[in-house]
Amino acid sequence: MQSVIRERIIESLLRIPPLVDHYSQQNNAFPELTMRWLSDTEHSLQPFRLPLVSRLASLRGMIIAGGDGLSLSAGQVSAGRNPRKLRRSTTMNLLQQAEETLHNHCQKIDQELDDYRDKLAQILAVASAREALPGGDFNSVHYIDQLWKTACSAQENTTMAQYVSARLSETDRRYLMVDIVRQLMTSRKDGD
Repeated sequence: MQSVIRERIIESLLRIPPLVDHYSQQNNAFPELTMRWLSDTEHSLQPFRLPLVSRLASLRGMIIAGGDGLSLSAGQVSAGRNPRKLRRSTTMNLLQQAEETLHNHCQKIDQELDDYRDKLAQILAVASAREALPGGDFNSVHYIDQLWKTACSAQENTTMAQYVSARLSETDRRYLMVDIVRQLMTSRKDGD
């Protein structure tokens, strides 16, 4: 399920540039829009029971506290500054922290999946050395499952395939295999 989490994080990260546009336009709705983004991101990731959801909720809480006059830098109520500007700048700081948290989690997932990507590429390479892998629509779950079955049938792949099956969810295996097969197809076309 790491691939699903990764895709949800990326979808959320792609919603940041319009938020930054609101900040650069000095839109006073920027804090509320950012809180809505944080809340949407929390709800999207909540089913996976990730600790980073609580981090996002606490950042959202800090934006709310900023509306009450709490200064992020001093940790106390500020005086003398334009409250709206202070809240927008505090929100921008908290948005950056949320982005870093999500980006770091995405990188962690990428590192975990890279090891399995290499193992799956090896399994497919061994299987294709025995006989050409069947053609088909690599975006089709049926094709990817058939390809996996074919690759696992190679005697040399049995142990590695069992290891990958035990350690990697079916969804993550399919996600990685689609990427590997896409790269193989692209390299074949480039080689022609």
